[in-house]
Amino acid sequence: MVPSGREAGCADLDKSKAENLARAFRIPPVLSGVEEAAAYAPKDAVFDVAVQASTLVQLLQYIPDGAAVLLQKPMGKTLSDARAILEICRTKRLTAAVNFQLRFVPNLLMAWHLKERCALGKVHDMEVKVSAMTPWHLWVFLQKAPRIEILYHSIHYVDLV
Repeated sequence: MVPSGREAGCADLDKSKAENLARAFRIPPVLSGVEEAAAYAPKDAVFDVAVQASTLVQLLQYIPDGAAVLLQKPMGKTLSDARAILEICRTKRLTAAVNFQLRFVPNLLMAWHLKERCALGKVHDMEVKVSAMTPWHLWVFLQKAPRIEILYHSIHYVDLV
């Protein structure tokens, strides 16, 4: 329960996507964008920001100063974007994190634990095999992105290693 009495809300740059999500998961209300979401959110809200890298710098301006924010990867399209994002987070005193979920998967945590206990011997090589269906069609902006493989896909495996 949100302490202010407000329910969770959702927003998307494509409002129809937010409406479909809200309907599927019974999440009222649908907010018209980041500005409205920031105004609606209680002071202790955590903003889960899953947008294309090129919009992060602009979007972070709307997050309230001092808020908690989880940024999905990548942290900008370029190193200069990442530096700008870092500066915004520092200036606005945001408690910000970049999502590194794959390294916390239970089987990988156990593998790390076994490695640390030297139960695996010395690791000389590793292979990661993933079988997944990624719905790329849901991210229309990727069709025009100059680079997607490392920024939006393999970054998860680089993080893991």
